[in-house]
Amino acid sequence: MAVVSLVAFLAKVPVDGHIIDFIQVLSITIPSTLAGVLLIGIFSWFRGKDLDKDEVFQARIADPVQRQIVYGESATLMGKTLSRSQWTAMWIFIGGIALVAFLGAYPSLRPLVGGKPLSMVLAIQMFMLLAGALTSTMLLAAIALLAVFENTLLDVALEQFFFDPATQRFPWQGQWFVADVLHHGLKSLSLALGVGALAVCVYGARGGIDWLPPRSAWLAGSGMILIPLLTTGLKQITNRHCPWDVVDFGGYAPYVHLFDATPADMMQGVCFPAGHASAGFAWIVWAVALRASKPRWARLALLGSLLAGAVMGYGRMAQGAHFLSHVLWSAWLAWTLSLALATVMRAPLFPAAREVPAAC
Repeated sequence: MAVVSLVAFLAKVPVDGHIIDFIQVLSITIPSTLAGVLLIGIFSWFRGKDLDKDEVFQARIADPVQRQIVYGESATLMGKTLSRSQWTAMWIFIGGIALVAFLGAYPSLRPLVGGKPLSMVLAIQMFMLLAGALTSTMLLAAIALLAVFENTLLDVALEQFFFDPATQRFPWQGQWFVADVLHHGLKSLSLALGVGALAVCVYGARGGIDWLPPRSAWLAGSGMILIPLLTTGLKQITNRHCPWDVVDFGGYAPYVHLFDATPADMMQGVCFPAGHASAGFAWIVWAVALRASKPRWARLALLGSLLAGAVMGYGRMAQGAHFLSHVLWSAWLAWTLSLALATVMRAPLFPAAREVPAAC
């Protein structure tokens, strides 16, 4: 990255009318680096005593504090097997570096900005941030949501399936199953189950449940409270309208993307993210809280929460109360907040390693 930055600066100062490019810089830096490492290695080889024969050094590391400073931790990656996700992250990072180097070598492949190829400094920032995003599931999910819904009218297109242009209304808005079961019924059920879950969390926080350690109990309880509260709070400040308020569906407000400005003289919208669906997605926090002690229960909690949130979100979409993006962002918010709370509370996220009895 430093080499590419140097090339970007040198490009602004041509030498005798010639621009020093990426390949020319590498043709100097790589051989000189190898030569320097080789020379310093040879110099160190013949300089002074070997450390195991140096009395002064041995006397210094005899002190445990000095030994810790010199050698640091003894843990290494030698003999350890990297997981598939770790290998994937490594190759993503290497791929990002290779792509940056390729764009530095061939400026014509970079997009034009103001009639000139994009600055390599900006290219480095963009692709390294992208590589970092690809190694983070939640950040990648957020980028995907923004890329899809901020650049298309997919929300409007999908909502058309629930709208009747002839009557200018959503037929399922008052349909008994959607209104009484998917909306009010599931909301009441989620509230009742939530109260019961909080009671379990209080008991677990006092150390009364083996499969729900105190930190995990605090995580689950706080998530069940904070996820709906945060969703409700965001609805008050995001100023995004429901489908039934949008002009395309017989309303008064224009459809605007998440980061677009809303007309100042228009009644405020309070529909983003999806509050009803968050009552289902809030159970994602149990998948995080149970991951260390009961992995199978955690998977069931994750599946159940996603299914509940999706069903509740679908019901409100059918009624014209939410766009698809409202529901998906509600799921993203619940999952991200659950992981953030787990980090802050230092709740266990991985099963404890089992001790293998020594062979006789």
